[in-house]
Amino acid sequence: MPALVSNTANTATAADRLIEEVSNALSAPSAGAGSSDILSTALAGVQKHARSFGFSSRQCEQLVRLALLGRLRPLPSTGTSRSAKQKPPKTSVSLALLRSVIPKPRARLGRQAVLDIVASLGPSPGADTVKLAGLQRDSGTSAAPSLGPARVQVDSKVQVAALKLLSVLLDSPSVPLSVAANFYSDASNAATGQRDEREHERLQRHAAQYRGLAGNLPNSYLTTAAKTTLEKCYSTLFHFIDYQALRPHLCYLLCRLTKRRNVRHYRITKLMALRANSAPEAGISAVLSTYANFYPDLLFPELLGGGGAGSSAIAGGPAAGLKYPDADWIAAVLLTHAHCARRDEGEAVESDDEAETDAEAGGRAQKKQRLSSSAVKDTGAGDDVAIGAAAPTLIPIPNLVTIQPLNSAQKAFGTHPSLITELSSLRHLAHSLDRLVLPSQAAAMLGSGFGARLMRVAVLAGATITNEDSLSQTIPAGRRNRQAEHDLCWARLSDWLESVLSDELGVQNKQKQHLKLPATEAEFKRLAALLRRTRYVFELAEQMPAKLEELTSSVLHAIAHVAEARREPAAEDATVDDMDGWSERWDQLAREVLAFVPLVTPSVLVSFEERFMAPLEVLATSSQVSLDTSAAVLLALSGLLANWGVRDWLEIGKTLDARHSYRWGISNLDPAVDYTELIAAVSTQTDTLAASLVGLHPRHVPIEHAALCVYETLSGPLVGMRATADIAALPLFAFTLHASTVAPVSRLCGLVQQLRAAFEAHNTGTRAQAHVDGGLEAKVHELRASFFEEDNLAVLNSNVTLVANLVWMGKLVGAGEAGGLPAGLDEGVLAELGARGEVLNLKLATLANTPFSRAMSHVSERFANVYCDKSGAEKGWVRGPITAKSLKAAKRYGVPAAWTHTDFRAYMLDWLERQGASGMYELLKNILVTFGAQLKAIRGEGQG
Repeated sequence: MPALVSNTANTATAADRLIEEVSNALSAPSAGAGSSDILSTALAGVQKHARSFGFSSRQCEQLVRLALLGRLRPLPSTGTSRSAKQKPPKTSVSLALLRSVIPKPRARLGRQAVLDIVASLGPSPGADTVKLAGLQRDSGTSAAPSLGPARVQVDSKVQVAALKLLSVLLDSPSVPLSVAANFYSDASNAATGQRDEREHERLQRHAAQYRGLAGNLPNSYLTTAAKTTLEKCYSTLFHFIDYQALRPHLCYLLCRLTKRRNVRHYRITKLMALRANSAPEAGISAVLSTYANFYPDLLFPELLGGGGAGSSAIAGGPAAGLKYPDADWIAAVLLTHAHCARRDEGEAVESDDEAETDAEAGGRAQKKQRLSSSAVKDTGAGDDVAIGAAAPTLIPIPNLVTIQPLNSAQKAFGTHPSLITELSSLRHLAHSLDRLVLPSQAAAMLGSGFGARLMRVAVLAGATITNEDSLSQTIPAGRRNRQAEHDLCWARLSDWLESVLSDELGVQNKQKQHLKLPATEAEFKRLAALLRRTRYVFELAEQMPAKLEELTSSVLHAIAHVAEARREPAAEDATVDDMDGWSERWDQLAREVLAFVPLVTPSVLVSFEERFMAPLEVLATSSQVSLDTSAAVLLALSGLLANWGVRDWLEIGKTLDARHSYRWGISNLDPAVDYTELIAAVSTQTDTLAASLVGLHPRHVPIEHAALCVYETLSGPLVGMRATADIAALPLFAFTLHASTVAPVSRLCGLVQQLRAAFEAHNTGTRAQAHVDGGLEAKVHELRASFFEEDNLAVLNSNVTLVANLVWMGKLVGAGEAGGLPAGLDEGVLAELGARGEVLNLKLATLANTPFSRAMSHVSERFANVYCDKSGAEKGWVRGPITAKSLKAAKRYGVPAAWTHTDFRAYMLDWLERQGASGMYELLKNILVTFGAQLKAIRGEGQG
């Protein structure tokens, strides 16, 4: 009787005992009493152990040998006939043993199992598996060709099962262990009418236990040595392709194992002859397609379609596909690994076998089919392994393109018909990209599937990014018209990518745009990856082509329509297919599309406002849109303005006024556009949008960061390109009194100091005259002059004083005085604040005192305790805010007794600058003369 396993402590011993019992039962005389019952009982024990625990690497190899050889160890080669001594097991026994080869977690089969399976296919004249595998032959063996050690002939059904096992061992889908819950949930759903309520609850409880398991199945169950041995047996496997029963599984293995060195003329000829003399088979066509990836010129023209266009290996249809060999085996391994994972977590799974015993064989097969299909769907492995799916996996015909030579020195980059897969590197592809013949046909050869499109975009993006010299916009003098070739190359990229994105986003025509929202998380991740790859392509060019700009605008308008749907009922000309309202997935899609906004080319103001500003303002202010998306809108506009601001607009104006073309990325700027009007208007609208969002959400960190990025852009790259230097009241208070950390305070001070430095540089610099009156250069001069005029300087000085008052001086003064509150607070509000202050016995000027703001209170407390820790005085905690009174108490713990409140703040500011908050340090050092001298003295003393 087989050993019963009650716990995992003796699983290895029990498995060895079970395998030994099967071996003894196979060796026993068939005429013995009850021998068949003993063998059946032993096989049942092995199968039960495989389902519950799995087998180790050595035990799996023993099971393979038992199934194919009938014993664990080969008989001596001397003496009587070996064939008389070695009898193969019955076909049913061999099949049962092969189905029991279920590796336990972390088990990998070695090369002996590979040799046993290959040897079971029978003798192969002229092919020696042992020699091919690099092994030494036993000295006593015959010199005649053989497949290693003596093997017995097995039934063709066993050979098929062995090949299927070898295929799944070599290449397996990485299914999550949590999918094992489907065994129980599907079973309960399928047989609800046949089970009582208690049984139904038990199955649901089992499903819940497996649903939370972590981890995945491995991608392969063979060791590296076993894979190498299998690759060396390629010629032996190909020899047996004549046998129709083995052909489908051999073709699957050959497709997985084929390397360049395996492609030979005689093999292609043999495959073509098989295809011509027999009914069409998917396996043969798949192997031919795989060979075409390496040497398309070796195949007949019908495989290539002529003229560089790809076609099917089967005339009149798509390229043939191959189904995964054994989905049931994956399901069995999945359940076994799930059992082991639960045991590793300390759970008991004794009831699992009873649950499986209750299920009928027919029902089990149906459950495994559903389990396998869901596993592929959940893991996104459908492109590689079609387990239980209706549509088979396709192995596409390769992408054949023709590359024309430029000159003899560049023949190394390819002068003959070549494959993209045969190019030496991505740089090689990029150098050849502008010389591709019929690129649309080359793109079509990659197929219409999502995976093929993503691969195409990835290759093109990688090639473009790694080849800045070939596709750059700086053309050395004396070269032929490479600029036109570059423009053509970018146009082709744009056409390909725009068509791909239009299809995936559901945009069907220009008159009426329809947007398709991805239905599942997996679909959205693939779409997001496609969008990112497309963006990578044109970030190098620093511009989107016109078609892609129009597509981006259409998508933004469609998303904005959904954001407005609740405020405005859906009209007849709805622009989206999903009208159920805004959801988190719309936020995710919006953030992916917003990343394209910084690449928009400057254009006419009216057109830009209609195409981009209108939908962006809706997305930023809609109550349905998440605040993170609103912040992404501000960051997109900040990136756009930064890309515009880094250009030398005086030089651009001079170039356009002289009737020369100016390259902006991958196209020329339109000389008829008033770019100063565009930049000034977009800057003002972005400023207003940032101020309103900060006022509505002053404590939201992403919006706070995005608004600061906007003001840093307006104060840095775009300084002098807008109408006013004023900073609105809401951002001033949000970044000072309402700031929860020192970061926004320091960044606000830093951008104010940037503005001060820009005004000082303008006042000390010389201003040239425009070459053409009324031209773009003259308009840039006029805009700069209006920005740096006295009125704006007075506004800036008032803002500087107000920031110093709010952040440092502890003053709050009315709007009628210099540095007073801006128009954000009217007289009524000031009067109410004053009245409340009188009740609390506080003056209005002390309500905004530095120690009482959240950010400065926390920072002053932190600095006081850091300083006291270094002094080594009495241990104690100094609690903020640090006022003159609390500073006196803090002197007991290490604060110098001679320090005044001003000294404390000076040392704290020096410490802040050393910690990275340099904005506040630079501003106050430059506007407070005496304080700046004190800071220099502190640096001279070397204290912090």
